Amino acid sequence: MIRKFLKRVLFYKKFNCIGDDSFVDKSCSGFLNNVSIGSNSSIGEKCYFNCSNARVKIGNHCIVANEVMFITGNHKIDEVGKYISENIKKNNELDLDIIIEDDVWIGARAIILKGVTLGEGSIIGAGSVVTKNVEPFSIVGGNPAKFIKYRFSDSDLKKHKAQMDDRHK
Repeated sequence: MIRKFLKRVLFYKKFNCIGDDSFVDKSCSGFLNNVSIGSNSSIGEKCYFNCSNARVKIGNHCIVANEVMFITGNHKIDEVGKYISENIKKNNELDLDIIIEDDVWIGARAIILKGVTLGEGSIIGAGSVVTKNVEPFSIVGGNPAKFIKYRFSDSDLKKHKAQMDDRHK
């Protein structure tokens, strides 16, 4: 029991920071030192953080399902007179942070690409490839991910926000 606890503590130390009451499955991999996770969030099995230069910031109360990939960079592809294989070295200028705001749910096997912000309360459908910012409280899905609908009507969103504000007082 103590050994299992120590293994988890050592695994969590690989991350930039992990908030209180958050859980990260030990099968997650990648450049974990560039990943920050807020409080009360959960990261599922086999998530991969390809963020060697930029950062992935995950907010509070988020759910990240199994096998989600976060890719913050790219390779240079437009050098005249060079094969793509010759540009294998990463270009730090092409790397951009990924920001996941509070209360976001990312479905299984979604891929979140560089420079994307997932707005508060948004939902990303399973298997989606997110290439652009996602509006708060919206649901997106597909490849590339497209807007499907908002989670709440305008009146329900006001009620939701009021009730959430009351919970934090």
